[in-house]
Amino acid sequence: ALPRDSGFELTAADTRRNLLTSHVPLNHLVDREFRIGEVVLRGVRLCEPCATLERRTTKGAREALLHRAGLRARILRGGVLRVGDPISGY
Repeated sequence: ALPRDSGFELTAADTRRNLLTSHVPLNHLVDREFRIGEVVLRGVRLCEPCATLERRTTKGAREALLHRAGLRARILRGGVLRVGDPISGY
């Protein structure tokens, strides 16, 4: 949605996130327990974009990613994450 809504694109490396998802409503996971593969997590708060992201990428990135830049989560039960693991619990 970022290119459509803002006119620019960021790579996964640009966002500096630890785990990338697609088609998952991360905002809905705040204060909720969810699972990725065998790992159980609890959404803590939204990971809002910071000025550093905009300095490293492009002007407008911070505003364009407001409320959709990610989620901070607490690991409740660890395990192995694999590419393609389903995300459930939302």
